[in-house]
Amino acid sequence: MAEVATAAPAAPASGPSDSSATPTAGAPTSGSATPTAAPATGSPASTAAPAAGSSTAGSPTAKSASPAPGSPAAPAPAPSDSSAEAEGPEADPEDSSRSERKLDGPGDAAAVEAPAEAPPPARPASEKPPRVDGTYVGGTLGPGISFARVNDFPTPNPFVGGGATLRVGEVIYPWLSIGVEISGNLAYRSADPRQRLLQGAFLVDFGFYPGAKKQIPLSLRAGFGAGGGAIREARRTDRSGFGGAVFTAAVRYEFFPGAAKRRPTRGGGFSIGPELGWIGFMPAAKGRPMSHTVYLGLYVGFYFGS
Repeated sequence: MAEVATAAPAAPASGPSDSSATPTAGAPTSGSATPTAAPATGSPASTAAPAAGSSTAGSPTAKSASPAPGSPAAPAPAPSDSSAEAEGPEADPEDSSRSERKLDGPGDAAAVEAPAEAPPPARPASEKPPRVDGTYVGGTLGPGISFARVNDFPTPNPFVGGGATLRVGEVIYPWLSIGVEISGNLAYRSADPRQRLLQGAFLVDFGFYPGAKKQIPLSLRAGFGAGGGAIREARRTDRSGFGGAVFTAAVRYEFFPGAAKRRPTRGGGFSIGPELGWIGFMPAAKGRPMSHTVYLGLYVGFYFGS
């Protein structure tokens, strides 16, 4: 045995052929670098991959996944809070019935949403409607006395005659009215030589009612405008006149006969009452022509109410 081992020739060197480079399909030599196909039993890979029989038969996970036929069924999982919140609270039957009512158009929406307008409050029975109210029209007619002065001939005596005014306006506040006035006056001097005065004016008329809260139809009136006049003398063809700024002032008290019966719930009505006033045609300078007239007349008018 010893001699055979000594006489064994050395292994021949690998040649350049391709077969020496490729390992054989069988078990490789101990010096080959290629690892074996099946790892050893004690290697970590063998422990990481257990046998197929042990994973199915002896694993506790497999037993718990398929319960025994005699064991009770597992309870169903409770729904999560997120699903309950997603569904939301149960709709109220009244809300659902309201949601079912659909509006056909904007007109229906306005009819449903807009509340009905309340009627205006009725005036108490004890409160009387105002009589000096709304648009008015009226006039004053009555006698007057005038004092005039002109440049061409003397006028030592006053002129006596009559005058008339026409007024149209509006009561804008219970204590104030604004309108326009047309005034005219015709008067004579009876002494010799006889003279005649004719004058007229157009004015803006203001009325103030100090007793408006108590519905007292007393008015203080004032106005301004422009106008003129002339005086003629008997047996003379020429005339002498005056003109310029005109001012007026008056006080008036009105009665409303039958208004409470004919217009129990509406303001205004027919009015009549005395008026005492003054109309002045101012001189342009000292000593220049002028005229002043004082009159006492009867005012007749009508207030249409508001």
